[in-house]
Amino acid sequence: MSNNRQKFEERGAKLYAVCKEELGMTEFNDDYLKSEVYLDQEKGFFKALFGGEVKKIGFFKAIASAGKYSRAKKQIKGANLIGEGLILGGLFVIEKSTGRVLYQFKEEKIGMTADIEDIVESLE
Repeated sequence: MSNNRQKFEERGAKLYAVCKEELGMTEFNDDYLKSEVYLDQEKGFFKALFGGEVKKIGFFKAIASAGKYSRAKKQIKGANLIGEGLILGGLFVIEKSTGRVLYQFKEEKIGMTADIEDIVESLE
């Protein structure tokens, strides 16, 4: 078990993924998450992150991020440029008993990730 997963589980947290398309969903779960993955074809999760609309990175910004993609592809098994890769994502940490958002992260450019320590801190 990864150290980060252990930190979450020790605090009673459970990880879920929300995907915008089926493409790569199973592989992502099998290779990385190993939890529950949900398909959100209506993109409600993505709209919730950005105030009611799906946020996409512009084509030229995506091209500028290509170097990051190349580096990430070396680290991420099976990474590709197929599908709707211009939609930005993020995460919520939600308190189960109240539904209150304890932490929110919005991806502002492709490849951005939330700080694990900030996420763990939100669980305490």
